[in-house]
Amino acid sequence: MTRHDDEGSAVLEVVLLAPVLILILAAVVGGARVTLAHQRVDAAAAQAARAASSATSASAAAALARSTARSAASSGGLDCTSMAVTVDVSSFHPGGSVTVRVSCAADLGAGVPGLSGRRTISGSRSEVIDTYTQVTG
Repeated sequence: MTRHDDEGSAVLEVVLLAPVLILILAAVVGGARVTLAHQRVDAAAAQAARAASSATSASAAAALARSTARSAASSGGLDCTSMAVTVDVSSFHPGGSVTVRVSCAADLGAGVPGLSGRRTISGSRSEVIDTYTQVTG
């Protein structure tokens, strides 16, 4: 076998392996983007629930949770095409809890070939209301 044959074989191997390696890289990037989006949605729900648990009324808790969730999502770099924030204040009393659920329809492709598409990601968190908090109406 000549040196020329070895070089041709190496080029052929690279040509055959390159598409496979690109697909593997795209899968890793896509998986990382989905995982990061889940973490950001969970973090937004946690911050919103924490903020809502410090409010003094159920209506104030709901409003505070919604604004905190939207702010946390945008500052966390999460680009939602639509976002829904649901706040459960049915147990809003000292020693009770408040639960916030955040749903985000995000385009996780962001210009990466093969990764386009919208995916809805949801997260929720509950926080206990301090037993010494004075809750009004």
